[in-house]
Amino acid sequence: ADELWMSPAYQRPSLCIGFTWRKHPAEVAALLPAIEAALEPFEPRPHWGKLFDFEGVVVSDRFKRFPGFKRLARSYDPTGKFSNRFLRKIGVHA
Repeated sequence: ADELWMSPAYQRPSLCIGFTWRKHPAEVAALLPAIEAALEPFEPRPHWGKLFDFEGVVVSDRFKRFPGFKRLARSYDPTGKFSNRFLRKIGVHA
């Protein structure tokens, strides 16, 4: 467990499972929903540097400090100039 707001291990002991592939991102993306569904009973939190398919509502529910993170991100980028599809998908910017 740690105290880093957006860490998968924020305030709970955690186990990380890594999946590696050989530059087949489309195939991996197709498997993500099944992997995430299998892990659902453990309320997994995604690693920000890895691929995941969770929707914004799941991300928001899993990270206790997500509302504070969104406020902080919006305070530094109020118009969303540095936003992208990923940040919009998880609800950081509209």
